[in-house]
Amino acid sequence: MTPFRIQFLLFALFLPIFIACVHPTKNDGITSQVEIAHQRFDTLQKIRVDSIVQIINVGVKAWGLPTLIPLTTFHPNDTIRYWTINNEPERISLAMDSGQTVEWPTFFVRNSELIFVRYRTSHGAEAIPYAAESMVYLKDGTIVYCEERRMNLEAGESPGSLRRKGYTVSTRSLEDIEKDYEKYWLVVKDAINQKTGKLIH
Repeated sequence: MTPFRIQFLLFALFLPIFIACVHPTKNDGITSQVEIAHQRFDTLQKIRVDSIVQIINVGVKAWGLPTLIPLTTFHPNDTIRYWTINNEPERISLAMDSGQTVEWPTFFVRNSELIFVRYRTSHGAEAIPYAAESMVYLKDGTIVYCEERRMNLEAGESPGSLRRKGYTVSTRSLEDIEKDYEKYWLVVKDAINQKTGKLIH
């Protein structure tokens, strides 16, 4: 076999591989979005915050029942519940129910800094009812990681069904993520500071 024929056969053999590399499939594009989402987040900080949140959850159980603060800023019957560890408010929950829409952010604080937000919501009045949950990790007031889950609800289905779904890394902008809970945090933080005399940032 001549050298020219050998080169031609090698070219024909590797041409499909070359084309696949130059023209990625649709799935490759999806994978890239997920990889980009992972790359922009700090997984080490997520692990650190997860361990602190676990310590807080264990601690508040040992310290007893939460303190309640009525709040009428958003709806007439909203209530702030906060738990303290060593007289420091470290877990703060705001349950809001406007009828067809339920929003339930829970804020975790360590050393007077917000480090974690669990934001749950369900919307029954939408054309397609749904429930969603975001787990937001922060460092120095900046979001460093977020994972989310969401599902559409069938007629009469409980938002608790969302627990069956796993989390995925958020591909939303940091501004969109923060917009979910920011206005509630500002009001809750002020209410806690006034009630306790502490200064949560």
